[in-house]
Amino acid sequence: MEKLMLLDGMSLINRAFYALPPMTTKGGVPTNAILGFLNIYFKLLEEEGASHVAVVFDLPAPTFRHEKFAEYKATRKPFPNELRAQIPVLKGLLGMMNIAVLGVEGFEADDVMATIAVKAEKAGFLTTIVTGDKDLLQIATTA
Repeated sequence: MEKLMLLDGMSLINRAFYALPPMTTKGGVPTNAILGFLNIYFKLLEEEGASHVAVVFDLPAPTFRHEKFAEYKATRKPFPNELRAQIPVLKGLLGMMNIAVLGVEGFEADDVMATIAVKAEKAGFLTTIVTGDKDLLQIATTA
């Protein structure tokens, strides 16, 4: 059976950013979140043995939830610039590694991952979702 692993890019890079001390290149470009993300990715790939991988990111555009409820996520802490600067670099690295990088304007990463996971399961894939978002537990099935 083919195995698909879907990674919540924002969840994992955020976790990696706070897990590691600040690190930068000689030029001052922050890199701690990139290193942490890649460490997580390689460990998961080894453990899961996935034949297909995609990393799904939230896009900066408002989602349908923001349009329906103006206060959606209004209490979140501001996104650190040191973390924001690492996202395009990470996406570029993932692209060079031939890892699919996905995001759909108007939808959060968990919505995209849930849609892909349901379709993949119907197509016969065993799918693993890696995220810190507990909302995705609602689509869990047993293999």
